Amino acid sequence: MLWFRGYCVNTVGIDKTSRKMNSSKKNDIYTLLIAAADTKGNDPFFIYNRQPVSYREALSHSQKFANYLRNIKIKKQDRVIIYLANVPEFIYTYLSLLQLGAISILINPATKRYEIRHIIEDSQPKLIITDYKNIQNIKNDDGFFYEPNKIILIDDDSTGNHFWKIIENEKPYDDFEDINDDDAITIIYTSAQEGFPLGAMLTNMGIYETSKEISKFSQEDDKFLTILPLFHSFGLTSSFITPLYSQLPFYLVNRISRQEIVDLVYNENISIFAGVPFMFFAMDMLFAYEKKIPKIRLAISGGESISINLQKKMKEKYDINIRQGYGLTEASPIVTWNNTDIENKFGTVGTAMMWNEVRFSNNGKDCTINDKGEILVKGINIIAGYYGQKNITAQIIQNGWLHTGDIGFIDSDGYVTITDRKKDMIIKKGLNVYPKEIKRILCNHPFVNDIHINSKIIRNEDLTTTESIEAIVYTKSGMKLDEKSFLDWCNINISKYKIPDSIIIK
Repeated sequence: MLWFRGYCVNTVGIDKTSRKMNSSKKNDIYTLLIAAADTKGNDPFFIYNRQPVSYREALSHSQKFANYLRNIKIKKQDRVIIYLANVPEFIYTYLSLLQLGAISILINPATKRYEIRHIIEDSQPKLIITDYKNIQNIKNDDGFFYEPNKIILIDDDSTGNHFWKIIENEKPYDDFEDINDDDAITIIYTSAQEGFPLGAMLTNMGIYETSKEISKFSQEDDKFLTILPLFHSFGLTSSFITPLYSQLPFYLVNRISRQEIVDLVYNENISIFAGVPFMFFAMDMLFAYEKKIPKIRLAISGGESISINLQKKMKEKYDINIRQGYGLTEASPIVTWNNTDIENKFGTVGTAMMWNEVRFSNNGKDCTINDKGEILVKGINIIAGYYGQKNITAQIIQNGWLHTGDIGFIDSDGYVTITDRKKDMIIKKGLNVYPKEIKRILCNHPFVNDIHINSKIIRNEDLTTTESIEAIVYTKSGMKLDEKSFLDWCNINISKYKIPDSIIIK
């Protein structure tokens, strides 16, 4: 039997002390904030729109919101939707829910009506935190399909359900709920191969240990650039919880602009950046225009394969050694990585993380070195399962082994290369798209009888490849449909990145 266990390394943890940290109760991630507030209270936790927020400020906001949540009877393992972009209220809400042991359901702010309705019906949340723009997606022609008095907005003070009005007169709640290693703390909906996304339940230990491991490679003067969306497991762990663990500041970016990225990288001396390949491609153009060498010390790429050509270019032109990794939401999310303790083998996704066992299976038999097979993963980072889906969980996680649906091989040095996937999925700019989900939603159009979804591979000038979506739309008898009106309907009902790139109406 061939499998590869992650190498063992000496980890350097943050061992801070405080009244709460000395408690017999366990709450790993939230108590990181307590430790930081105790030891570096006035230092910047994160910077947003040029305004720093200290650890002490963040702790106060989070504890006040936690007190409100307690008063409305939000308790351990209750589910609350965070339907926000990279904004400070995301940070405070996430930490407040951790404090109470409640489960945060993280939703892409690009999510539209038909998508969020399924998530609400499936998860039965006690509360939704969102903004005025996205509250429109919780309505249909008949009005709200979720109780409006259970929706809290961050940017509309015309209602009593306003985040900042709520915490204005609240007192901080300074206790916290005990959380076990295998307790679910976050649900992220993914894996919609059969048309409906599943709620992957990430555990306390999975998120904590992933962030702890990445933090080993930080240095005391590092600054993180947080462009990756926090609703995604990659952004959550690498660009929010990791700097919290390391007690290092991160620059929270909501809307990406060329000028902001250039200013942050060059003027604020950003040194750690995690992104998906298209972000590095864009950075190459930005840096070339500036004709200056950035000071990025650690660059991590994930989400989809990055081209060897781009890795070489960034190394030769800017001395940025992009280290590619591999993972998935169900693994919290990192499985393998070209970390800084090993040689960076361009084209590979590195070696197994220390908490993982990785196997390669072909028709139920384990593969030998360099033979392709489905990647199976076992370890403390594997999700607790899919929310409310015991049968599907049992199919995907067998005897502790997560069947990823990705195909690859391992070489004699323990480096993994991804070659293909067996699951029905398309990747667009690091985000997963499932053809059956697109078909299910678009077939709700009143004029549509059926839809066929195809994917196409496009080779770019820089030798990278991207995937595009083609939809062949079959209309109902006697119905006429034009592309513009169909796209208008799509923009209301499905995320923009899931809308087909080309449409053929028949």
